[in-house]
Parts: sequence; C-alpha cells; structure tokens
Amino acid sequence: MSEMLKEAAARLRAAGIEAPLAEARILLAHVLKVPLTRLDLLVASHVESGVAERYSELVAERATRRPLAYVTGDTEFMGLRFRCDERALVPRPETEVLVEAVLDLVAGHEVVLDIGTGTGAIGLSVAALPSPVKALLTDLPPDAPPPTPTHTHPRGDSRPRNAVK
Repeated sequence: MSEMLKEAAARLRAAGIEAPLAEARILLAHVLKVPLTRLDLLVASHVESGVAERYSELVAERATRRPLAYVTGDTEFMGLRFRCDERALVPRPETEVLVEAVLDLVAGHEVVLDIGTGTGAIGLSVAALPSPVKALLTDLPPDAPPPTPTHTHPRGDSRPRNAVK
C-alpha cells in the first residue's frame, strides 16, 4: 500500500496538485472507507485488486484537477462533513468567517434563512454552533444535493439540533 501511495502522490505532483501526498492519502482513506487517522495503521496491509483499481481511477480523476471534494463526494467545513458534487460550490475555508459574522448579525433572532443553500454548509454550520438560532435551508433546483452532513457531529448528533428542513 505504501508503494501505491508513493505512485499516486507522484502522479498528483506531476499534475500540479499542491499537496500531492496529503491528497493521495485522503483518496486512499476514502476508497478504504476508513478515517484518515487510521490509514497509517493499514499502510503495510495488502490491497485487494478492486480497491487498487478504484483508487487508481480516483487518482486519475483528481490528476485532471477536478476538485477533491467532487472526486470523493464530500467535504469538511467547520468540523462537519457535507455531501458535495458539481451541483453546489465547494465550501471554502474563508466562508467560516461569514458563518461567524452571520452569528453576530442574527443575535436576538430565532431563525436564519439560507437561500440557495447548495451543500448546506453555511446554514447547517450556523445551526450547529452553540446558539439559539434555527436555520431554514432552501435551494431552487429540485436535484440540488440534500443539505445534510454526511457524518456525525462531534456532539454525537447526526445533524445539528437547530436545523429546520
């Protein structure tokens, strides 16, 4: 598996990916369906051919410079993981500043409306933070990705308590 990681990182480096080893590791953890933190425990393990093929496909896809979040189908934002594909923009780290500003602006209000929610990262993050504000999320396209975190929030919830669908 370590040789596979080296080869993938080299391919991503050649494609101009900024953090090739980190992204090769993320892709491998995704294919193996394990948390990134457990990957080092498995690096000496044998990889089944189907897994190796799928990994190679994803590395090739990322080497075309397709966003990593679109390749894996999810992204992390403010400690939550969200489904992500071409139907919505990938939440950027700078957007965390927006979420914090929204909390200041809505102090004293009960509900915030997230129109054109995309992945739901902004509205659900507002609802997940310790505040009494509820978030109502809406998007126009009927095939928009569902605004739901894909993994459990650190509090143990599968979705923020204050989110309103």
